[in-house]
Amino acid sequence: MTEQASAGTGEDISPIVFSSFNTMGLPPQEAIEVWRDSIAPLFDARPVGPGDFYGAVDACLFNGIVLAQSRAAAQVFRRDRRMRNRDGVDHFLVQFYLEGGYRGEHAGLAVRVGAGDVGVLDLGAETHTNDLEFRCLTLVVPRDTLRPFVKHLDCGGTVIAGSTALGRILNSHLTATWRNLPGLPGREAPYVAQALLGVLAACIDSQCSGTTDRTDPYLPAATAVAIRDYIEHHLERVDLDPEHLCRTFHCSRAYLYRLFASEGGVARHIQQRRLLRCYRELTRPGNHRPRVGEIAGRWGFVNASHFSRLFREVFGVAPRDALGGADQARGVTALGADPRPDLPAYHDWLLSL
Repeated sequence: MTEQASAGTGEDISPIVFSSFNTMGLPPQEAIEVWRDSIAPLFDARPVGPGDFYGAVDACLFNGIVLAQSRAAAQVFRRDRRMRNRDGVDHFLVQFYLEGGYRGEHAGLAVRVGAGDVGVLDLGAETHTNDLEFRCLTLVVPRDTLRPFVKHLDCGGTVIAGSTALGRILNSHLTATWRNLPGLPGREAPYVAQALLGVLAACIDSQCSGTTDRTDPYLPAATAVAIRDYIEHHLERVDLDPEHLCRTFHCSRAYLYRLFASEGGVARHIQQRRLLRCYRELTRPGNHRPRVGEIAGRWGFVNASHFSRLFREVFGVAPRDALGGADQARGVTALGADPRPDLPAYHDWLLSL
């Protein structure tokens, strides 16, 4: 099943094309054949293991590169030089594995990619991988498009671990780009593509050289987004503090402070986000009189009077008066708060300028 849609018309200068494909509803053997044909420009795929095969791809073409989310059953992927000579495809494949992973060989070297990691494959080299059932984001970039950005063009086989600072930064940027493509005006596509390739090149070069170049023009904003995303998903950690973030992202306290200087530092940012979590829990409709102390403690506030003072400073009301949304009737608004979980990525980019 295939669907295609276009965006970016009218005054937009760069068309953005979306395409969706999945094997749902097809007989097992036909599903395999259609899937193999659909990715034949990249690999010769051979499904493995028992059970019905499935495969699905949602892809977006913009500014001469492709970003796609794919999910499929376990299979073996092969590519040799004859395929390159036959189809003329000379691209780099950058894959962020949200689930699954692979083991195999690329250009004669052993490679292993797990969930959370990013693998870089040069389609000009011979490749043989055994993939588990997977879900991943894949960026396809022509060699000539990547060439002006990256210093280490011999980066095929590079694996950027998701547990590293570079991995977190690159994963966050790939995810944010994918999430915001559906609403992207065509006139903005070149800038989004340039930023994506810049972050990718900075991470690849840093990985290959063994050092992180903090003067790279693309890394500060990407790092800020990644750190904010990490904070938002780890607010319950008792050890979430500047020291922990410095260790996690391999940066200095001075660098971390500069990223959050406009908010009074990273510690204050964490405190404000935790206060907002408390606010949301206390004002949730239908909340049956929760204990203020339990909610405060869950988000790291152990001193009741200190929590009450901070809460009143930010939201203009005492915690007990906010129970069940009582403050909404009085028009209370959280200063600087962002209660919407679906804000676009440029929200954080603007904050990091």
